[in-house]
Amino acid sequence: SPLITVLGAEVSADARRATIRVSVFPETEEAHALAYLRRKRRALREYAKTHGILKTLPFFDFATERQRKV
Repeated sequence: SPLITVLGAEVSADARRATIRVSVFPETEEAHALAYLRRKRRALREYAKTHGILKTLPFFDFATERQRKV
């Protein structure tokens, strides 16, 4: 299984979208890791909702650093 590290987050100006930037090791597992993270979006939204960490609850997406550079 890959090692996934959260590198940061970018939130849109209207706070409706948040992109969580991650790195994946080994890089050959990026597609599987992103698929896993996207399957767990609901759990992240529930955590954010119950812990009140955000004023507006955004739609979460995930991207690797390699995707960001493209």
